[in-house]
Amino acid sequence: MSEVARDESGKSQSLKTGRPDPYGIAAGMLWNDRALLIPLALFLAISMALDLALKSYDASSWTLVAIVDRFLQIAVVAFIALRWRRRLQAQNANSLSGIRLAARIAPVSIASSFLLIAPFIGFALNPGGITNFLFVVLGTLGIVWSLRVYFYFAVVAFMGSLAKPSLARAVAMAKADGTAALRTLVAPCALTMLLTALFTLPSPSGRSLLWMSIASAAESVFWILSTYTAIGYALTAFGDSEWRAAGLTPYRLERLSTLQAQGGARLARYLTPRFGLGLSLLALTLMIANLGRQFSEPPAARVEIKRVEISDYLIKLELEVEDRQYLFRGFHPVGFSVKTQTGFAAVNSLTSVSLTADGTGFVGSLTSKDGSPQTIFLTFSSGKTAAALKGLDNLWLWYQARPLLAISPEMLRGKAESDQVDEREV
Repeated sequence: MSEVARDESGKSQSLKTGRPDPYGIAAGMLWNDRALLIPLALFLAISMALDLALKSYDASSWTLVAIVDRFLQIAVVAFIALRWRRRLQAQNANSLSGIRLAARIAPVSIASSFLLIAPFIGFALNPGGITNFLFVVLGTLGIVWSLRVYFYFAVVAFMGSLAKPSLARAVAMAKADGTAALRTLVAPCALTMLLTALFTLPSPSGRSLLWMSIASAAESVFWILSTYTAIGYALTAFGDSEWRAAGLTPYRLERLSTLQAQGGARLARYLTPRFGLGLSLLALTLMIANLGRQFSEPPAARVEIKRVEISDYLIKLELEVEDRQYLFRGFHPVGFSVKTQTGFAAVNSLTSVSLTADGTGFVGSLTSKDGSPQTIFLTFSSGKTAAALKGLDNLWLWYQARPLLAISPEMLRGKAESDQVDEREV
């Protein structure tokens, strides 16, 4: 009884203020679509099935899965928006083709998605390279652009206008309330982070393809919830004249207030930024715990030091790595460092990770269909001369936050002494 009273009170308050609660509207749409939520999540999980079928973690496979994932997400966003256009449309209104509206939504959505995923593809192909600055700039532009045109899909779906005026209206909507897009994203993002952290617990390093794919599939929650919250805000931002011009049902305010009441106050509260911020703190705690476990775990790959080469201010290591169980998933060659056993840095930084002895740049991941042995070459800069490095007797090869293999003094001196013999012979 109290719940009904609260809903009726909210409805009356909405009628007085002239603007229903966007989270209440989103809650009402979610409640009405509750039977569709699981099928939509399963549809988005097609990319997870593709990931499992490829059984690989190389850059090309990751890129393919990411592209398929984005097209599935755009399809779900368009489906939800067009479904609610039909439900809110007046009976005698001319209905535009859903295919035509989806075709207008797709280009801007694809452009935004490309700007957002391109930096991750770049980091996967060339981590730590000189192009990092470009990746950061591109990612920043992608975020700014996406927030600026965030409500574009809702404008196209409900107003039925062409791409150019729809884009202008979406930008104007974002400018009128600069934090609107962010507010609608807080709760969906927080819940997605929490689910991802929970699904990552069994395998924080990412070596398990199953758990890695399930954690990735948790993104479906973000796309579904954020679509509803964005539509909820857009419907409150449209004016009466826009509503009538779009051929939507008469009595806009009453229709939205009824929809708000159907969702209930409790569900609406779960979609608010305040609840999302509290949820994000729990998610961040779990993510930090996962990160600590990831950095403290030894690599699943077998690592063997084959050769050590020292010169003034440089240390080069030749490693043989093998991982027949996980096929190098979750193995990051850029995680190697050279320190003392107690963790004191013995070199300045890792300057290259290559598959060839004279290679440069950084290899972010290894690709292998059977996990057979592969050779990688690491180059570290040092502030010490070759003679000073030769005298060190407590060097260890570290992987992330864990000492892995001792670098014996014989390995260092052997190379240094052979260089001296060569110089005397010359």
